[in-house]
Amino acid sequence: MAAFRFTWLGVPALCILLLSGCSSAPFKYYLLAPVKTASPAHSGLAVGVGPVTLPDYLDRPQIVTRTQGSEIVLADGHRWAEPLQVNVTNVLAENLAAMTGSPQIVFYPWKTTQRPTRQVVVDVSRFDADADRVVTLQARWSVGEPDKPAALRRSTIQVAATGAGYEGLVAAQNEALARLSQEIAAELGGVAAAK
Repeated sequence: MAAFRFTWLGVPALCILLLSGCSSAPFKYYLLAPVKTASPAHSGLAVGVGPVTLPDYLDRPQIVTRTQGSEIVLADGHRWAEPLQVNVTNVLAENLAAMTGSPQIVFYPWKTTQRPTRQVVVDVSRFDADADRVVTLQARWSVGEPDKPAALRRSTIQVAATGAGYEGLVAAQNEALARLSQEIAAELGGVAAAK
């Protein structure tokens, strides 16, 4: 009778051990990072960043890549450390602060007392790598007066990953976002110069 009891008591313990072993698969977490560049002289522009939108297929913790066709692949073991939309918005803002020398960067929606002089709106339609490890960033964006329609610009930026693994892919995504930031910063510079 004691052996019978031990067997039944041992089954739940065995299940817990098996489940904990399955759920403890190691994950690697990644963040995009702002560029490291010397800031130009303060422009005096107050820049509002946002809204910044990403497509729904990127709204997940896993890093997304594509096959040769239209299939997407989710890297279960390689994840973003925070929602990608939040990370992209923060890095874009940091990049623009560094590239324009703007002393004031605010996030959409801003308070009435923080109303910027220029608003940057970005709608990303693609931000992933293909089977050849080439990252593509496609975005429509505008720079204009806050809450007023502005002419849309389109950017398609491609960066080949040179580093190995997902670290290399994330580094290429960093570079693509830095190049988009440069295009937007150049437009902000032109606006500032025209004032």
